[in-house]
Amino acid sequence: MSTDLSCAELIMSISRIWTEIAEKRMAELGLSRGDMELLSLVEQGGAEGLTLRQVEYLGGMSQPTASRLVSALHKRGLIRYVPDKRDLRSKHAVLTDEGQRLCREVQRAIEQRCEAAMSGLTEGARDTLRTLLSEVARKSKDMQA
Repeated sequence: MSTDLSCAELIMSISRIWTEIAEKRMAELGLSRGDMELLSLVEQGGAEGLTLRQVEYLGGMSQPTASRLVSALHKRGLIRYVPDKRDLRSKHAVLTDEGQRLCREVQRAIEQRCEAAMSGLTEGARDTLRTLLSEVARKSKDMQA
């Protein structure tokens, strides 16, 4: 990879590479990118999980789409439903043990590749990179708002 690339070109190139790595592992596990995005989203809800309305909002999707996707992962045994303690008409989507395992498998594959890619960097260089990338991520997120 040429050092003549702009920061934007480098970020896009790295993003593409990591996406390909993640998608390869997902495919090996029988997951689509959409499946993994939804599993990761539900994982953020922790033990309490997320309501369908939260999945819609956080995932930026319509109610029918969220309902269809959550239902499909439920049928595959990757998500289970838990009644809402405050509103018995509502239920929360929570990862099953298998759903958690698959999330960890994909994350582990990415982390292993990242570790290999950074193996030549000193701890100080890694800290600097982490700090700089965190700042770029923060500013990028601010621009979305």
